[in-house]
Amino acid sequence: MATGPVNGSDDAVYPWLISHPFPNGIKPSVCISIDLYENATAYAMRQWKRWEMTEHRCNCSYPTLDRIRPITDPPLLVTVDVEGIVEEEDDFRSVEKLASLLERLSIPVTLFVTPTVAINRPETVAGWVDAGHAVGLHVHPARLGGDSDWLATYDKSNIKTFLGRGQDALRDHVGLEPVLFRAGRWSHSRTLLAALDEQGIESDASQRSASRRSVYQYQGVTEYPMTVFENSILRYVLRPYGIDGLPLHPDAFLGSYALALPLYAATIREVLSDRPYVMVSFHDYDLVDEGLRRRVTRYLTRVTDWYRSDRIKTLPIGRNP
Repeated sequence: MATGPVNGSDDAVYPWLISHPFPNGIKPSVCISIDLYENATAYAMRQWKRWEMTEHRCNCSYPTLDRIRPITDPPLLVTVDVEGIVEEEDDFRSVEKLASLLERLSIPVTLFVTPTVAINRPETVAGWVDAGHAVGLHVHPARLGGDSDWLATYDKSNIKTFLGRGQDALRDHVGLEPVLFRAGRWSHSRTLLAALDEQGIESDASQRSASRRSVYQYQGVTEYPMTVFENSILRYVLRPYGIDGLPLHPDAFLGSYALALPLYAATIREVLSDRPYVMVSFHDYDLVDEGLRRRVTRYLTRVTDWYRSDRIKTLPIGRNP
């Protein structure tokens, strides 16, 4: 059943079956390939045998993710928080790796750029704008002299000060007046939205919520909540931290072989859902590690392969995409 090398190599792929009911009641069986560490192989094979094929049966040849191209309705939004390598001053290898990845993917992407990246790599950021990507502002207040890195915990006046410094960096070094925003650590509040409105920023993508997933407007700002992965077990584990779900961040999940399966399963479920969009996000600095970069690239390539090109969009997409 294996479709690639075995014995725990990083390129080993094993078929996995996920059944998801369509709105009309049909329950098609979808077979995808994901990376599994060799210790999980036996478990995966046992799980495979437990699934019943309801509408279709595989004969000898097991389809892989690359062969399955479902017609999806919710548009795909790929967003990137572009920060450079924070631990190393003046190290922007991650920005260069991201630029190479974007050329390879050849899809429109929304990039939230920190003031530091805008100042130190203005040509790269301007090139993204020219290539048709959407570029917005990304702020970590602790990197701008703040005591806390949670932007939404500041009062409105201080939030506007941090936003203004970021806007100045993009305006002065890139020639861009940002109208899109995402806060560092996905910090979010109504005070933040009010400050964004007063600073002329039109759209925000900071909110991480399992209960609120549709586009909405507060004052003059349109909010695009991130797509999150959640279930009863996660809610129980994360409740003490005030978190009800995890965003679809492949760099976070694919750093562990054990979490690869939940990521692919959650992505399949969202793609086949009636959500207004599916937002997949990652950070540039995780692309420095070669193994993780390869797995993130493979995930993005497979997910975007499911979509017609006109359904892969950048922010903003409006209330009814």
